[in-house]
Amino acid sequence: MLHQVDTFQLLIMVIIAIVAHVGLLFSALFVRPLAILTGGFLFLAAFSVATEVPFFEVLKYARVYTTLLIIGLGIVVYRAYGYGPASITMLMFIGFYMFAAVWGPMVTAAVTWKGLYLTTVLSGITLAMSIKTAKDMRQAMRVLMLASSAFIFVTLVELLRVPTSISHIGRFEPFGMNTNRAAQTMANMTIIAAFVALHDPRRNWKIMAYTTVVVSLFLIMLTGARGGLGMALIGSFALAFPLLKRPFLAATIASFGGIVLYILMSVFATQSTSRLGQLSFDSRQKAWAIAMNYIQEAPILGHGWVIGMNARGTPTTQNLHSIYFQVFAETGIIGFALLMLTICTFAYLGLSAWRRALVEGGLKLSVTYLAGAFVVAVLAHGVAESASMAGSTLAALMMGFGVGLMDQIHKIDYSVDPDFHRMKNAAPVYEYAEGYGEPELAV
Repeated sequence: MLHQVDTFQLLIMVIIAIVAHVGLLFSALFVRPLAILTGGFLFLAAFSVATEVPFFEVLKYARVYTTLLIIGLGIVVYRAYGYGPASITMLMFIGFYMFAAVWGPMVTAAVTWKGLYLTTVLSGITLAMSIKTAKDMRQAMRVLMLASSAFIFVTLVELLRVPTSISHIGRFEPFGMNTNRAAQTMANMTIIAAFVALHDPRRNWKIMAYTTVVVSLFLIMLTGARGGLGMALIGSFALAFPLLKRPFLAATIASFGGIVLYILMSVFATQSTSRLGQLSFDSRQKAWAIAMNYIQEAPILGHGWVIGMNARGTPTTQNLHSIYFQVFAETGIIGFALLMLTICTFAYLGLSAWRRALVEGGLKLSVTYLAGAFVVAVLAHGVAESASMAGSTLAALMMGFGVGLMDQIHKIDYSVDPDFHRMKNAAPVYEYAEGYGEPELAV
């Protein structure tokens, strides 16, 4: 990440930083600043790896600073440090993942690179820990949805303005971004928008969110990235799960979205659409074979850090196209066991939280599905991609957000929600009498 920054770039960066801080102070009068900073990270995570964006290298520093600011403000202002078992387990795993750099090559560079992953995940956990009321939750998701909508709109304009951005092999590369990275980023935005579309009671927010979901899925399909598309669909399905008790609504939404996407794809037909139908992992076999060689060479503790080189010739983590192979190759069977323990902890805590939230329903149940959507989507996507373990990705932050929500779900005061009474009746399993009495099982 280190590189030379000329005087002009530095001056521009300082001016933008001053303006951004002033804007943050002003907007804090109306919106919680951590949500705004996370929305800013959403843009920075995308554009800091977009080679056609001016000064994109400088944005990497802004991205790192944003994560540190989220953590600092969260701890100092919102006391967002009451970590629960899910967050602690996640941080313990990342701690060992970082410590493994000690027995690997280029220790300083390895710790720096892996430290970016720690700060990004921790910023997501901090955002979740800062949410104290239902109003905070709705506000945070609406801000993130607005940021997602803005990015999707800009990306769509880029496609319409420069149709040649659909590359010669038929894969959409917005602003010079790697297609897989672009799809992964938009997949997380799709999940954010899907939550607002399905679980926000306000019609205007729903319309905007549904539009964002449809356009985002369209753009992901143009990239031809199967992993990104799968990530978006898995996360969205997790959020739509309660609608399965209302099959007509679920079928209507799915049918409408499918028709719109079909029409759009027929207009912008590319080789990416045929690639989406290929379910084999042939393109991953070479990377996985390399990973197996690394594992066989150091099965107990791993290599500490598996090094690759980026376009500038500087060291970076070699992409083994699977977070599971990546962890095993770098930390050995010990680190892999910790990862499995972490996943099992998520499964147990998630199921327990879901059972408790099922009794109360409403927004609490919706937040439970949201936490599961981010965690499951990243872990599923990680079967064939390891980019989610990079601190520069939106997936890393939203994974942390989902993990943090697992710990925070039962601490949030849902009675502050202005739509509380309306959402209480949305519980799919239980009916509620007038007021705040005990739930009665629906018959």
